[in-house]
Amino acid sequence: MFITVLFTILFFIAGGYNFILGNHYDAFLDVVFSLILLCMFLFFRREKKKSSEFLQWIESNQEQICDRGLMNDNGYVIDKSTELVQYFACVSLLVLTIKVPSRFYIKRSLSSNIAMLIYTLSTVLLGWWGLPKGPIYTVFVIFKNITGGNKVIVSKLIEQDATIKRLQSDQNDNLDNTLESVNGE
Repeated sequence: MFITVLFTILFFIAGGYNFILGNHYDAFLDVVFSLILLCMFLFFRREKKKSSEFLQWIESNQEQICDRGLMNDNGYVIDKSTELVQYFACVSLLVLTIKVPSRFYIKRSLSSNIAMLIYTLSTVLLGWWGLPKGPIYTVFVIFKNITGGNKVIVSKLIEQDATIKRLQSDQNDNLDNTLESVNGE
């Protein structure tokens, strides 16, 4: 999302330049667009942080979640069969197109519906402007969001986490074995 900050700064500078030249309407549009980009950056950064916190919460409470369920900070009981959903936003500018994932939301909750609207509207406004992938990703992301997003069950997240940890452990063991054979131990 560094690119978003860079373009925020560039549009703000362009707004100042247009203001000095007397193009007040263009200056206004540049500043408004830079503020929209800044808000998007802050929103997406907050979403990434909340996603990380939620996944850490699931990891640290996975036994209770699998056994009987556990209430999270928002008052929802999370158990192994709880359905979660993740949405995406597509942001494009010239030759750069990125897809930004949301955090996980509990399916059919009010916050899930609001997130779907925010991510879909962000895509509608900012997804088209990159070639060649902007229009393609935009249509895909809008379709995916409108049809319910990326759905996952909590038990699958826990399984994926265990698989990732096992693969990382195997990779570390292989690295240790390689280092031992190189060092002649």
